[in-house]
Amino acid sequence: APEDLERLSAAASIRAAIERYPFANDEERALVRLDESQDFEFLGSEVMFTHVIFNLLKNAVYYVAEAGKGEISVWLEPQADGYNCIHIMDTGTGIAPNILPRIFDRFFTSMSQGRGSGIGLAFCKMVMESFGGSISCESEQGVFTRFALTFPPVPVDG
Repeated sequence: APEDLERLSAAASIRAAIERYPFANDEERALVRLDESQDFEFLGSEVMFTHVIFNLLKNAVYYVAEAGKGEISVWLEPQADGYNCIHIMDTGTGIAPNILPRIFDRFFTSMSQGRGSGIGLAFCKMVMESFGGSISCESEQGVFTRFALTFPPVPVDG
């Protein structure tokens, strides 16, 4: 429920999530570039937000490794309409156009057998909706995948 949400700094929350993420090694950690210069506040749960970021990082790291190339960029983008975005983009395998519409479906996975449960992105969508926001994805196969986490404006009195 909205009353359970706390005011969070996007920059601090994303930085903490990336710092806490269990990367396999320093090479994996070095894939991630964070630009937190455009900070904004959102109403959310730090714990749930961290799980969303972990899911997206896990996928990005997996698909960069799968492609044998690429890096992961994370940046914050306040929007003119008061909504705000966190973008997480990787330049790994990309997602096939026939798969893209299904990625937020529960139990759907395109990972190799035994790697993905198909819960991750459905969970991310549920969490973002509980924050009053949304998650979307754009991808070009072989080039990039970019997730956008969109947050509604924080009430001035909140």
